[in-house]
Amino acid sequence: MATSSDRAVPSGTVSSSARPRLLLLSSGVRDHDWACERLGGDAWLITCSGEETLLAAALAEMRLRWGVPDRVVPLDGRSIPLAARLREVLGLAAQPVDSAPRDRRETHQRAVAAGLRTVQLLDRATLEDWDFRTPVIAKPVSRADAGIRRLTSSYDLADLDPDADMLFEEWVIAPVCHVEGIAVDGGIAAARLFYYVGPGAGRVPVTDQRALTRLTEAAADVVAGMALPDGAFHIELFDLPTNPMLLDVLVPLAPVEDRARTKSCVATRDRQRARASVPAGDPRLALDAFRFTAA
Repeated sequence: MATSSDRAVPSGTVSSSARPRLLLLSSGVRDHDWACERLGGDAWLITCSGEETLLAAALAEMRLRWGVPDRVVPLDGRSIPLAARLREVLGLAAQPVDSAPRDRRETHQRAVAAGLRTVQLLDRATLEDWDFRTPVIAKPVSRADAGIRRLTSSYDLADLDPDADMLFEEWVIAPVCHVEGIAVDGGIAAARLFYYVGPGAGRVPVTDQRALTRLTEAAADVVAGMALPDGAFHIELFDLPTNPMLLDVLVPLAPVEDRARTKSCVATRDRQRARASVPAGDPRLALDAFRFTAA
């Protein structure tokens, strides 16, 4: 797959000359080293297994080897509370608390309001007369609920719980592209694109230059149009040759609970890591250390 260094920067992405310095926060649930490789010296990744506590040593190492960030960007839900605290310490602008869509209905409504080309929703009553030459996808409105179903006949429709809060989408016969990226200031700071092959078959990188440009521009329109908050995102697009169509958008949400436990922290850049761990205690200890090292 082409990298950000060997292709033109599409409209809506953050050009290298205008990039802010990013402190990326991850809980370690997923591998985000690829983002540091794309962003190079403009980013520093700290991986912390807990929601709140960062080791003073990791923050001090960042300050010594790299400096102070212009933005603090959480890459998963567990990192969102910590990112908010660090922004406050650094005097950086806060992120709107409810800026991310919280369920599939809100996601679709915001996409339509932004004028984005997105999938058509169908009424359940309409499906009583649907010929199913084109499949229909039934999705729970809440992302916490399992049970996405592909409906290919009226029998599949009859099997659904009539009281379940569902969305019904007309499926489009086109390749599905997954865009994994990082949004900053309403643009895409880094992204990688894959075609979804199918259940059990995984995904393959998008390598065609025209497709990369077309799909990256479409994803950038989604990030800007839906005002996605700074952080990781996952966008799914139908790759239609003239104009890709939005299928879904997922962004991390902050966790509901905050559990005290032993937490470990890793400061990393260019695959060099320094590890340590401490019992979870007062999270202000780490923030006080950061305030000292960033002074």
